[in-house]
Amino acid sequence: MAGLFFIYFIGKNFNQLAKKYGKTGWAYSILGIVTYYGSTFLFSFWIGIMIESLSPGTITDRNLLMFGLLAIPLGIGSVVGLYYLLRHIWKGELLDQEKRLQMKEH
Repeated sequence: MAGLFFIYFIGKNFNQLAKKYGKTGWAYSILGIVTYYGSTFLFSFWIGIMIESLSPGTITDRNLLMFGLLAIPLGIGSVVGLYYLLRHIWKGELLDQEKRLQMKEH
């Protein structure tokens, strides 16, 4: 259920951001969702390698749910970082376009 919650809100926020700056909303919704699941998978994999390299045999003794729970905040952080990065880039593009229009008028 929490996965559907994340998908909905990630997609909704990226869609609104993209439409605000005149981009294709659904494409960036998908990008946000793929970023969440991809980064969650990669962070889980990385955490597993780090734990296994520090203490061999630990993964077979532990509950694997722990890796997923540790990776969720990192996945959310990746999505938030991508959101702010896109917003910053698109805001800069918008300001550049406004400056060009002002130069053409003068």
